[in-house]
Amino acid sequence: MLHELTIADALSQVRSVRVEESAPQVVHTAAAELALACGGVVEAGLTGELARPEPGVFSLLGSLDVVNDTVDDHSVYLRLAGDGSGYLAARPPRNLFPFVTHLMRDLANDSIASVEQGRVFRAAFEWLRSTYDFFLTQEGRIQRRLDRATYVRRLAESGFTHMEVNGLAFRAGLESGPPGEAYPMFYTYCPALDQFVSTDLNEGLYPTEYLSANLEYLRRNAELARDYGMVPGLLCFEPRSVPEEFFDRYPMLRGARVDHPFRSFKPRYNMTIAHPLVREHYAEMVRKLMREVPELGFLSIWTNDSGAGFEHTQSLYVGRNGGAYLIREWKDERAIAEAAGRNALRFFEVLRDAGRETNPDFRVLTRLESFYGEHDVIWNGLGDGLEVETASLVAKGWEMPYAHPRYPDSKSFVAGSVYQLSCAPDERRLYGRIRRLRSRM
Repeated sequence: MLHELTIADALSQVRSVRVEESAPQVVHTAAAELALACGGVVEAGLTGELARPEPGVFSLLGSLDVVNDTVDDHSVYLRLAGDGSGYLAARPPRNLFPFVTHLMRDLANDSIASVEQGRVFRAAFEWLRSTYDFFLTQEGRIQRRLDRATYVRRLAESGFTHMEVNGLAFRAGLESGPPGEAYPMFYTYCPALDQFVSTDLNEGLYPTEYLSANLEYLRRNAELARDYGMVPGLLCFEPRSVPEEFFDRYPMLRGARVDHPFRSFKPRYNMTIAHPLVREHYAEMVRKLMREVPELGFLSIWTNDSGAGFEHTQSLYVGRNGGAYLIREWKDERAIAEAAGRNALRFFEVLRDAGRETNPDFRVLTRLESFYGEHDVIWNGLGDGLEVETASLVAKGWEMPYAHPRYPDSKSFVAGSVYQLSCAPDERRLYGRIRRLRSRM
C-alpha cells in the first residue's frame, strides 16, 4: 500500500521560510519556529507579493491581502504542496504563531490533499486572555524559577490573544499599615497605575527606583507579548487609595474611604476623580505608560475592593461617601446613584481618550458587579471603547440568573463556572445592544 503524503512529509521538504523584513515581530517568531522544526532557514526575502512557487520555499505573511477578499478577519489561510512550496497568511498577524504550533503538533498527520488547493482556518476566539493572570502579574509571579518567556510562549500556543502585563517587580507593594494589619497584602495584585509612573501631582510618593523596577517588569512582559503576537494590557484596581502624605499636601483632593473596616486598622482614601486635576493626573499616567509601551491595547478596571472604589457608589464598604465636588446634601438615592455613575463613566472616558492618543484601538473595560447601585447608568453609558467583562449581562450586582444543573435551588456558585452551561434568554438581546453601541463584552 502506498504511503499517503502528509503535511509532515511536505514540511520536511521546506528549506527556506521567507518573511518580509518589516513584518511584525510575531511573523519572525513564527518563521523561526517553523524553520527550526523543518530544518530550514529564515530568509527576509518577501516584498508583500508572492512569487511563483519554488520547491522547498514557504512564505509567512501577516496579511490576507494575497488571498482574496472573501476570507474573514481572524482567520489563517494555508496552501502547501508536497514539495514544500506554499504559504501561510493570517489576519491579524497574531494568529500566525499559535497556528504554526497547531500545524506541526495537531495537523502534521493529515493528508496533504486537505491543504494543496488552499484552506481557510477560522480562529475560535477574537479575544482570549487569562483574566487575573496569577502566575505572570499576580501573587504567583514570585514563585521560584518562574520562566516568563516560557510561560508567555505557552499562552500563545494555547491561542491567547491578549495578556496582562502590569505586575510588581517586588514581592509586595510599598503600602504599609499598623503592626499586625493584613491589609497591605491586598496591594500586591492588580497594581494601580501609580505603581509604575508618576506625575507632577504625586511625584515623590513612591521612590523612583521602585517605580522604575515595576515599569521595567511591565515593559519586559509587553515585549514578550509582542514577540508572540499578543496584545498587552493592564488590569488595575482603581481608583486606588494613596498614602496619607498626599492629603497632607492636597487636603482638598481627598476622595472616598475605600478600605474594608473589618480588615483594616486605619482608613484608606483615594483621590477625588470628580476634580479635574485628578482626572488629568490619571490621563497623564496613561499617556506615560503608552509612551513606554505603545502596543498597550486595554485597561481593565476592577474596583470596590483591595483599597479601590468610586465615590458615592452604593457598594463602598463604609457606605456612600466621597469628596465635596460630586454631590451636595439633600439628594435622594436616585440622584446620588446618577451622579456616582456618571462620575465613573467620565473617568473611564478620560482613560480611554488618553490611551487613544497613541493607540486608536485602546479600550477600557470594567466589571459591573460593584455598580449594582449604579448599574443602569453605567450600562447606558457604554460605547466605543467603553466595555464590560462579566459572566452575565443579565445579572445586577452578584445575583446570577443561573442555577446549578442538578440542584436548581442553588445559585451560590461562582459566576462563569462550569455549571453555567447555557445562556439566559436576555443575554443575546443585551449583547446585541452593546455591539450596536460599538461596545463589547
